[in-house]
Amino acid sequence: MESWIRPAFAAFVVGFAAVLAGCGGGSSAPSSAPATTPPPPSSAPATTGHSSEYPAAERSSFIRSCTATSGGQADYCKLALKCIEHRVSHDDFVTYDQNVIQGNAQDPRVKRVFDECAHGAIQKAALVPRKRYLSSEKASFLHSCNATSGGQKQYCRYAYQCVVQRVSHKDFVRFSLNIIAGRAQDPKTLDAIKGCSRSAAQRAGIALPQS
Repeated sequence: MESWIRPAFAAFVVGFAAVLAGCGGGSSAPSSAPATTPPPPSSAPATTGHSSEYPAAERSSFIRSCTATSGGQADYCKLALKCIEHRVSHDDFVTYDQNVIQGNAQDPRVKRVFDECAHGAIQKAALVPRKRYLSSEKASFLHSCNATSGGQKQYCRYAYQCVVQRVSHKDFVRFSLNIIAGRAQDPKTLDAIKGCSRSAAQRAGIALPQS
């Protein structure tokens, strides 16, 4: 039922791929270097990293960008970066960043580590509750919802209004992060999201796709 608004939650957090596009290789603009071809899949683990390999400026940029796109969840971002630093070499980190910017396929070994670090950070992080939703969160939610619903802007506005009223910001953030990490959702929050999707569809006079 919530198939149109679930992507909007994921887009709110943006995910590590988009975060890295602004901070991974130490450049805030797309690289002019030629596309990097990722190595072929392998059963070997990703290259082991070490925090000393990562320049302080890149670490700060990662935390700043991740915190901004996750609604101020600095603890989550720090835990994720700590995991990445110890499991991914700096060279692989930079290559991953370049692949994001240039739209290249990722080395599955490195991507798996990033996903695992995101998952682990969600479990450990002390999420910061907010009484109000940020304007950037609203914009990201509506943009993604409009794109995934075929331009049902009225439906998306109604869904967002309902979510804001029925879901706390902390639960909103956790729901978003759980989508990216593939974790099971809290049943109460999931029911609220589904209810918002149904009521928004009714108000907008549209039929929801079968989920």
